[in-house]
Amino acid sequence: MSQRARAVKQAEQSEVHPHQLGQEVFKTILSEDVDWKPFSAFPPSVRLAVVVGQPAEPGPYTIRVKMPHDEKLMPHKHPEDRVYTVISGIFYIGLGDQFDRSKLEASLA
Repeated sequence: MSQRARAVKQAEQSEVHPHQLGQEVFKTILSEDVDWKPFSAFPPSVRLAVVVGQPAEPGPYTIRVKMPHDEKLMPHKHPEDRVYTVISGIFYIGLGDQFDRSKLEASLA
């Protein structure tokens, strides 16, 4: 039996571990299946999509945000760590309790 055949057989016999709570197998999400919605805490032109998980529940989750050029989100805080990925354009982020344009840092895609 080849090494590849042995690896395939071993994978078929191994236990499948969930990737997310309640998810039995790996899941792909197509861009056309993403459900973009307004979010009351954001300006009306901003759209949000929860891709994986639920932000209000324990455990990891992934959110995508579409934000028009020159739109601002006012200072706010989150109780958990955040990772931002800029897919296109420039995302300016600042830290602190008050908006201060001079303290913004640019993340470029």
